[in-house]
Amino acid sequence: SRGVPPEIVEKAIEEFEHIVRLDSNEREAYLMLGRLYRFKNDSERATQVYEDFLKIAPGSEEGAISLAELQISVGNVQEAIEILKKFNEEQPHSQTALTTLGDAYVRLEDFNSAADAYSRALLLDKNNIDLMRALAQAFLLAEHFDEAIEIYQQLIAEDPEDAVAYLRIGQVYRDQMKYDEAREHLEKSAQLLPESTEIRFNLALLNRDSGHLEEALSQIQ
Repeated sequence: SRGVPPEIVEKAIEEFEHIVRLDSNEREAYLMLGRLYRFKNDSERATQVYEDFLKIAPGSEEGAISLAELQISVGNVQEAIEILKKFNEEQPHSQTALTTLGDAYVRLEDFNSAADAYSRALLLDKNNIDLMRALAQAFLLAEHFDEAIEIYQQLIAEDPEDAVAYLRIGQVYRDQMKYDEAREHLEKSAQLLPESTEIRFNLALLNRDSGHLEEALSQIQ
């Protein structure tokens, strides 16, 4: 935690450095050492530790993801993507690695690639609600609206009180000028989250776009 004194962290680093010098195959020690260096904000040394670890355990999911997440955290997103792509070529059934890859693509605003990664991850964990939300959002940002609506409808089937899913479907229908469908979903969203400014604003936009200007002005005010 943040309250750990720096001298305790340094002592732990010394001990784990000693362990890996004694036995370079001590995998858990490498991973703990990498986490300690990240805690210390020494990204350069943490990177070296994870890279050394992957030389002795090239198939380690935790090692590859730890290194990729570290690169993302310091802004080396493209490097993280290359690490994850290489790992997924060798081990295509890692849902966590594919999800992390999708997150990295989102950082680059490459939403088509993000959707592809999330889709492959979802095939490995079909009931993962968080993955479904990430995929729907990626489809939405990539302007694959039909695919986004399909996923949001699945989310509503799983949870009929998913106000965000109703909101997103309503936004798509408003953009498509399907005003009746948009109103149905936005009003349902407003029933579930009556205090949401975002939902009220989208209802105002719908009234503006559908010609109900006085009502739109009243809502905006």
